[in-house]
Amino acid sequence: MYENLRIYERLGWEEYDRAEQDGFRRVFMRKRLDLSLSGTAVG
Repeated sequence: MYENLRIYERLGWEEYDRAEQDGFRRVFMRKRLDLSLSGTAVG
């Protein structure tokens, strides 16, 4: 599992929490999006 977390980190994801739910250990990750691209129109 640790190796998988390193892959996600290299892809730009960041860990922001860890918790146990229903007996499973969870790692919560998020990725910030570049919103400057949202204003471009295609056409």
